[in-house]
Amino acid sequence: MNFRAFHRVLASVILLLSLFSTTIDVHAEEHNFGVNSSADTSDADPGDTVCADASGQCTLRAAMEEAAELYLDGPTDTINIGFNLPYPHTIVLEDDLPPLYANVINENLYRVIIDGDYEYSGFYGTSASTTISGLQLQKFETYAIKNPVHGEDYIIDNIIIFNHGNGIALIGSESELAGGTTTIQSNYIGYDPISEEDRSNSQNGISIISDVSVNRSLIYIGGTKITEGNVISGNSSNGIYIDSASLNFSVAIRGNYIGTDDSGNIEIQNENDGIYVREFLGQLIIGGLGDFGNLISGNNMHGMTIQDATAQTLVQGNTFGTNADESAYLPNRLWDISIYDSTYLTIGGDSTSYGNVLMDGIYGTSIDHPIQRLEIKANWIGISRTGLIRSASYNSKGIELKDVTNQSVISFNKITKFSKGIVISDKDVNSNIAILNNSIYNNTILGIDLNDNGVTPNDDRDADIGPNGLQNFPIISNVEVTQYGDAKQVMFDLSLEAVPSTAYRLQVFSSPFCNQSGYGEGKQIFYSANVSTDENGYSEINEVTDWYPTNIIGPCLTATATLMDGTTPVATSEFSPGVMAWEPEKLYLPMIVK
Repeated sequence: MNFRAFHRVLASVILLLSLFSTTIDVHAEEHNFGVNSSADTSDADPGDTVCADASGQCTLRAAMEEAAELYLDGPTDTINIGFNLPYPHTIVLEDDLPPLYANVINENLYRVIIDGDYEYSGFYGTSASTTISGLQLQKFETYAIKNPVHGEDYIIDNIIIFNHGNGIALIGSESELAGGTTTIQSNYIGYDPISEEDRSNSQNGISIISDVSVNRSLIYIGGTKITEGNVISGNSSNGIYIDSASLNFSVAIRGNYIGTDDSGNIEIQNENDGIYVREFLGQLIIGGLGDFGNLISGNNMHGMTIQDATAQTLVQGNTFGTNADESAYLPNRLWDISIYDSTYLTIGGDSTSYGNVLMDGIYGTSIDHPIQRLEIKANWIGISRTGLIRSASYNSKGIELKDVTNQSVISFNKITKFSKGIVISDKDVNSNIAILNNSIYNNTILGIDLNDNGVTPNDDRDADIGPNGLQNFPIISNVEVTQYGDAKQVMFDLSLEAVPSTAYRLQVFSSPFCNQSGYGEGKQIFYSANVSTDENGYSEINEVTDWYPTNIIGPCLTATATLMDGTTPVATSEFSPGVMAWEPEKLYLPMIVK
């Protein structure tokens, strides 16, 4: 058995001790109940500070009923429920559990099983700050744990399986004074580490729903290092489902395995998406630097869907579509990331430290309104950090975006082994996306395709309209190569015919060989310049010079042009025809035209 959780015990114990040692009011008391019976009987005299049913035994239900009375009398009291039972032991419920006002902590991980008998509901949180730790929670009719985000709550080191509803349900409180922090760490949700098999929750592993405005509320799923992450796999719907209209909800999802076993090597698929964000108006962080990144692989649909997220959303440092050490392809069945109707979404970041591995790419489109301010930066797409390359497939695309506009950018990504590297097309609006400084290579049809219908030829003064304005591409001409020993000096002219009196950024790339379409890709950028067209729409740079192999990695030269709005790049062309610099008289003719 591969028990990630046993490596987490020390961190969890330290965390729990810190909770118990927090300074409290001088009048507060601590109450400790030890459950010594597996019966499901009630407390004989709630409020007498003694956990005892009619036979004098302390049951879980009796302890929770006594805790409720104590909390209502003294809400600053600390109430702990532990277990003094032979192990392993199962408590089969005969009714829904009462509301939770205490910490329920089993120090011997998973050796107490609480069974809802497929009829009853599990732990329901209250305004009290609580901890649920070390239990196996199974076979509840609706949920194993349901918790309003109100107070400071911890759900740590549990196995949550075989539930008819969600494993964990977090809801926004209706109180305007509500707000708090919920931390979910080191749990197995839908996957059993003992049998090493999926033990599905019939809905989502974790569900977060809020349709009310609450005070600042934080939800942490996972932690600051990999040993604090959850395994969220094998669930009958999504691994994590989020639907929140509250501006004050913030969610961080970090360091989890979503769709695999606890080794990260075997697919234990969630039947829908690994993460599904139906609506989210607050701040959402998925991943981060180092161990903050999630492994999201092997899911039956998308790795992640983000729909109608309208505030800041960051997707950074995650691995999609491989095993944990990126040595094997473990794909999600559809796109790794699909996006709908969202704004202010960043996938990756300003350096490769924030980049995601996306073996099966990104899809974005509109349903009700365009995607705006989308940034896809410094990711590995079709290739992992270790150099693992995806399996080839017909009609695959590294990035496909429809109706994306308003200062969106695709930059500094590696994109390889697809039929088309980047596809930009429209349904209802003219997309405007800057595509700059990427490494796009070894894609079988085109590196960049505007309108998803093959090469778009240049037109007079770039008068046509469509995605990215069907921006004209530059032309590389008059290539001269001078040999100096093992080095080559490459010189060429670069020209653009486009909209008159307009600013553009031209970029030139090199690759070991040209694309079979006759039009280019660009594995390495080696030249960039800003130009302005004259009153006839023409601009030319003569005798651009650089060196192979110092700065130029291969003989195929291609170029793109990007329309500028002041200093902001807004819309990029397809790649120009590929020119083999070592054979400057030879131009590859296009095989695909519109």
